[in-house]
Amino acid sequence: MNTRIALDLILLINLLFLMAFPLFELESHQWAGLLFFVLLAYHHWLNRRWGKGLRRGRWNRNRVMETVVNGGLAIVFLTLLYTGLYFAKRYVPFLPLPGTMMTMKIHHMSCAYLGFLLIAFHLGLHGQLWISLLKKRTGQKPWISKSISYLMPL
Repeated sequence: MNTRIALDLILLINLLFLMAFPLFELESHQWAGLLFFVLLAYHHWLNRRWGKGLRRGRWNRNRVMETVVNGGLAIVFLTLLYTGLYFAKRYVPFLPLPGTMMTMKIHHMSCAYLGFLLIAFHLGLHGQLWISLLKKRTGQKPWISKSISYLMPL
């Protein structure tokens, strides 16, 4: 299996685990969040050519939408990282993170749900890639691959 695809699937599974926060202990949520950001950094490293190519080529609607969604995801994830580190002060006591617990909780929760929505858009924008990949894997049965690609963001 391709490294990028495996990484994307692991990120998706980890995200679903993180969104099921009430079902698990706080410590497992914090460690899964840390793992998510390590994997996300690796995801960005694997896709570093995308950022380098922003200055080249034409800007059509899809490219603008993809850039806006990715920029929104970057802001949301940096906010989640900051607020998550604030909550995990016992693991990082050397970081002076200003803020109040209530403010951080509001930002963390709202960014988590906004990030979940933006990830669905991010996956949807890459839908054609998933369709072509699934066509290869399912023996050129387009109705199967289209059905799966429409259900993936859900």
